[in-house]
Amino acid sequence: MPSSLRRVAAALLLSILCLIPGTAVPASAADALPAVPPDAFYRLDPVPAGPDGELLRSVQLFAPGDFEMWAILYRSTGLDGEPIAVSGLVTKRDSWPSDAPRPILAIAHGTTGLADVCAPSRDPVKRLEVIAAGFPAADDGWIVVATDYAGLGTPGPHPYIDGPSAGRAVLHSIIAAQQLEGADAGDRAALQGISQGGHATLWAAQLAAMEAPDLDIVGAVAAAPAGDLIAIADWARSGGETPDSWVNTLTLAVAWSQSYGLPLDQLLNADGLAAAPRLETECRPDPAGQPLDLSNEIQPAWDAAMVANSPGAVAASMPILYLQGTADEQIPVESARVTLARLCAVGDTVDYREIPDADHAGSLYGAARLAEARAWLADRLAGRPVTTTCGPRR
Repeated sequence: MPSSLRRVAAALLLSILCLIPGTAVPASAADALPAVPPDAFYRLDPVPAGPDGELLRSVQLFAPGDFEMWAILYRSTGLDGEPIAVSGLVTKRDSWPSDAPRPILAIAHGTTGLADVCAPSRDPVKRLEVIAAGFPAADDGWIVVATDYAGLGTPGPHPYIDGPSAGRAVLHSIIAAQQLEGADAGDRAALQGISQGGHATLWAAQLAAMEAPDLDIVGAVAAAPAGDLIAIADWARSGGETPDSWVNTLTLAVAWSQSYGLPLDQLLNADGLAAAPRLETECRPDPAGQPLDLSNEIQPAWDAAMVANSPGAVAASMPILYLQGTADEQIPVESARVTLARLCAVGDTVDYREIPDADHAGSLYGAARLAEARAWLADRLAGRPVTTTCGPRR
């Protein structure tokens, strides 16, 4: 998670925990449940064939107050079509005024890194930063499930900003949560993500009809998503890059080199090439220099990968709330506007909201934005009419 998101999420988390009755947990209860799963939890070799989303393992973890939390391992599909195991988290709060099954909110997290130690389920602090965005929904009784994504925490490379992989991981996490004993999860669900997670959310929305046709997904909230990747790259090359986007660029270059075999020296200069090995053990290396090779245009193979992984080629099967700050230091508003045009062109129902002067974190984190997303999701769950920027859906 970029430093700006970490700061805002940590402040939000602290304010939420201060309001949770009974946050101080007796030592005996804290000792009874692990804080993180053991390393062996993440390793399953070979991953048996079976349906996507099948729950393979679960372990209950310590959670504050009246929350319950589990780490899960579930089946998804890898880049080459092979079965893979993906890890994640499920949490709920004991505040559901009904005997009916609970709706599920799938949280897709922002950039945390490529190394296994960067997986939110492996780090109690990072974990709470990620699911803090789901706490308002948890207050309303939702089950919150948060995927780590493929290869993050589990064996194999993490295909960062690979749209199909990310979308599948999000969708299959919902199916896994439905199988978790004690979660009381129902059939209705929604999606929510920011940054890398906004990108994953848009891809999950457009893949849902094919990858998870039995799910009843009522809506998707995408905040500051990595939308049009060419527009983001052009913005970075024209001098818009910031320390956080520097690390995002480096992370993408290393991940695509690992996942697609693209040569690093076509995208990175000497600064970037020197820093690349640090991502094997560090989640967010301190920025130093400028990683992009500005002397040449982006090479065709990289260009093609950016086009292929930009969301919006296929219509989503649910309405979308798209939140974008005009002062975003990582995702330029121009990318959002290009992405919006593409989503509208394929027939999506998009409630697009630009937030004046909001930075990257400000597109979702903070009381006002989270309340906005919470109210929009509640309206979708209640079946209320959707406002769309695109006009009537075709």
